[in-house]
Amino acid sequence: MNNTAIAQQLEAYLEGAVGGSILESTENLPVRVRLTDTDRADLSQIASLDLSAVWGE
Repeated sequence: MNNTAIAQQLEAYLEGAVGGSILESTENLPVRVRLTDTDRADLSQIASLDLSAVWGE
């Protein structure tokens, strides 16, 4: 895995990735999926994340 792939996966875990959307009235709102606030604040949790070499394929 290169640094870019690692950074992309960490960003998705920490900042979130759009996993779909919901319709509210006439507006489509994105749904972002990410780690819980507790997990995102715990460095040992972040260090133990599983990163995949086939991310996004």
